[in-house]
Parts: sequence; C-alpha cells; structure tokens
Amino acid sequence: MSKKSNRTKSARQPTLKLEGQKLFVIDDQGGNLSSFGGLPLVAKIAQGSGLIDMAVELIPEWRQVSSIDFESKHLLAQRLLLSACGHADAIDCTFWKDDPVLKSIVGKTQKGNFLASQPTHTRMEQSMTSKTIEALESLPCRFFFKQQKHAPQELVVYLDGSAIRTFGAQQNATYRGGKKYSQTQYFPLIATTDGGDLLLAQLREGGAADAHALTSIQNLVLDLKAQWPRTKLTLVLDTGFNSPALLDFLESMQVQYECGYPATASVKSKIKDEIQAVEAEFRALHGEPKYIGPKVKADARWQTDHEKIRSLPHKERMQAEASLRLCEHGKQFEPVCSCLHAD
Repeated sequence: MSKKSNRTKSARQPTLKLEGQKLFVIDDQGGNLSSFGGLPLVAKIAQGSGLIDMAVELIPEWRQVSSIDFESKHLLAQRLLLSACGHADAIDCTFWKDDPVLKSIVGKTQKGNFLASQPTHTRMEQSMTSKTIEALESLPCRFFFKQQKHAPQELVVYLDGSAIRTFGAQQNATYRGGKKYSQTQYFPLIATTDGGDLLLAQLREGGAADAHALTSIQNLVLDLKAQWPRTKLTLVLDTGFNSPALLDFLESMQVQYECGYPATASVKSKIKDEIQAVEAEFRALHGEPKYIGPKVKADARWQTDHEKIRSLPHKERMQAEASLRLCEHGKQFEPVCSCLHAD
C-alpha cells in the first residue's frame, strides 16, 4: 500500500532562454495594464475646457457632507471619460473601477481605493430633479458661448431627432415602428451648429414626436438671441417639426428657417412650376425615369431587374448597378417636400 507524500512541492519560476541570448524570467502578473492608453490626452482636453467644472456647478450635493467618499467632480470625470471610450452605462463604472489610467486621471494612487462603482453613480442620477436636468440640458449651449470670443455674424442651427436603440427594460424606452425604425429606442432631440458644435441634447422617449419640440426650440432660440441679439440666426428642420405655431414664432423672432413641408395634393397644386423645373433637371442629369407607376409595381419591376443584374459577372454587374442607380435605386423621381424660407 503506497502512501502519498505530504511534502509541499516547491514552485519553480518559468524561464526562457533562446540560443545566444540571456535568460528571461517569465512573469504572468501583467503589471499595471489598461485598455485606455489614449485617455490621458482626452482627460487633458476635458480639464482644459472647463466642461466638467461647469457641470459640477449645476448638480446640488445630494449626500451628507460627513459621508462623502467620491467628489462630484471625480464622479462626472469617471463617467464622461468612460463614455468617451464607448462605455456609457453605469455598470461599466464597476467593471473599470480599478483601471490604473482612470485612477491616475482623478488623482488616485494605484494602490489606493477603487473608484466609484455602479450603485454610487445610479444614486447620483436618481437624486437629480427636473430642474437639475433642465440645467444640464442647457449646458452645451452655455459651453458653446464660452468657446466663442466674438459673436458670429451668422449662425446656422440644425435640429433633428436621433434614434438610440435600447436593450432590455430601459426606463422610458418605447417601441417605434415604421420602415425607418422598427425597434425599441430613445429619440433624443439634437441641435448642432453647421460647424458641428453641440447646442442641445435632450433625452426623449422612443415615440416622441418632433412636432412637440416647440418649447425646447423656443428656449434655444431665446437663449441664442439673448446672447447674440445681432447675429443672423437660421434654423434647418425637417418636415416632422413643421407646425404653424413654430413658424409663427420664428418669424416673430426674425429667425430665418428652412423647414420641410408635407407634399399634399393642395401643396403640389401650388408649386407645379417648381416640380416641373426639378423634374426637367433630373432628366437632364439622369435621363427618363425607368420605373413609372404605382409604388408597389415599380418596386416589383426594380427588384426583378436587380435580381437579373446580380447573376452577371462581377465587372458587368458593377457597371449595370451603376446605371441602375438613378435616384433612389432607379425609381421614378418625385419631389416629396418643398422648403419654406422666412425672409
């Protein structure tokens, strides 16, 4: 009967030696590694801009002073920088709370305590009142004013909704159907300048209608006019925003606008000359429309031709597809909206 030895085996350090080289000691501990090598530069830009400091001023303290472990400035910096890396969820703060780059950016030592995790960030979010949220929504506009040394002579602002798909049971996320979306989503309102500067980012539920954004647009226009009363302001909006109340407001504020208008039969009867001019320009550029008639039949004919093209050799197929791509995949051209301009 054999007996097992109780003697502890000594662990050997793995080594590696290639011919003609010194002995290498293998260390699989990794050291202080991070996935955010470029983040210090981003943090330097954010700190230099003062954006985080401006946001901190808008968020009232929600904790008892004696129990604060994480300053609001550090919480916002952690969340903002993780979002810049594509990790925007609160749970990501838990996953990366011991990352050495993140810790060094907020002034923590590598051997110090962890950064704030998801529960802390969630409590901060849930403590915010509607007033605080409205103040934060106006922050991009204030930040834009701060970046400008002089009032511009002209400013063009683009407004539109932006679908953000959601997963799971996200609060206030709703399903939006139709050919364009057909998903559960948020539908925030975004306003930017023609130079790409953000002026407004307002979170809305997935089924929000742009036509109900009148109050938000009015507040944005009033803020811009109050800051730069002599700047020529132009708003660019699609058909979803169009309403008599909005257009009347913009005209009363002497704001120029370009706004889509639904192409109803009544509207088409009043712009026959414009439609004919656009159709003539289309024919001059692309020739006669190939697929004419009811949309269902036109789509079916286009699909039949496209299936034939896909069976051609590569070179011939590419040439055939290029010739097919007249306007919206070769379908009959028809103006769908006209633009209104307030002089």
